[in-house]
Amino acid sequence: MENRKTRILWILISLILAGLCIWGVLRGVGDMSLSDLIAEYRKANPGYMLIAALCMFGFILFEGLSIRSLLVSVGHKKQAKGHLLYASADVFFSAITPSASGGQPASAFFMMHDGVTGAVSTVVLLVNLVMYTLAVCTAGVIAFAISPTTVLHFSRVSKLLIVIGVLIVSGLMVVFLLILRKGNIIFDVGKKIIAFLHRIKLMKHPEKRYEKLEKAREDYKQCVQVMAGKKRALVQAYFYNVLSRLSLTTVPVFVYLATGGTWPNTARIWSTQCWVAIGSNCAPIPGAMGVADYLMLDGLSVILDPESTVKLELLSRGVAFYCCVALAGLIMAIGYGLRFRKKKKS
Repeated sequence: MENRKTRILWILISLILAGLCIWGVLRGVGDMSLSDLIAEYRKANPGYMLIAALCMFGFILFEGLSIRSLLVSVGHKKQAKGHLLYASADVFFSAITPSASGGQPASAFFMMHDGVTGAVSTVVLLVNLVMYTLAVCTAGVIAFAISPTTVLHFSRVSKLLIVIGVLIVSGLMVVFLLILRKGNIIFDVGKKIIAFLHRIKLMKHPEKRYEKLEKAREDYKQCVQVMAGKKRALVQAYFYNVLSRLSLTTVPVFVYLATGGTWPNTARIWSTQCWVAIGSNCAPIPGAMGVADYLMLDGLSVILDPESTVKLELLSRGVAFYCCVALAGLIMAIGYGLRFRKKKKS
């Protein structure tokens, strides 16, 4: 019940932050209202907007395919069919919790519901996180190669946020790799927590808990060993995560073209979005709301006039973030409903 209240609280906080971000950006322009923004969507080229929407969906789809390849590699072909649900849960809860990895427990919940053990789901999601962080770094390298000067045009504050984002992404990758290689740390902490709860009389008969923990430790070790020998699956997971990351960063490009933009500017806009994605990791805010908006407005202001900058920021953010979260939530709700119905029948 407490977890449910916490989720509801973060959903409300996310909605408030979203409203404040949109209000703040519109207020900064002065002569653009919400109705004007809706009108811009209606005037946009439907072909390019469709491609932007497909790129947004690609973000969820390719992450799902990454999870699928990892599950198949450890012998869970049947459960791998739920890859789209697992990815949607990750995207949805990462957007409404103050952590980029906030969606992992939700993904693990659905995996375990489908019969994947907790240890295996932990390893699969940790490996996927490592590949995701590698993909973010790869996107940054590509952005620099395509347009080396784009990052230099950000303000000092934005550059600082991007540097912090790079350090955090790099740090997280190191942490995830250490957890995979030194998995005993997790279980040792678990044993200490059980011992503490028993000592303060909140848990009786800890022996059973220790047995379950030791079994999970063995499952975890075996899964890590199996995964280490599945180089093809690891390469696939990395490849799919790169496609996932690139799909999302391409959304602003096609929104820009849909609103009358020209192809010569697309490389700089794409590169700007890559640096925005990296810099948005600097703060533990749901969906990086506020931070991502600030960085994008700052980066685009060098390329476009003020009105076009605000218009592109709001329209592309609407597709790449708000519509993406809504779609992930819908997929998750349908998936959960089907599983609940199946369980009820059985």
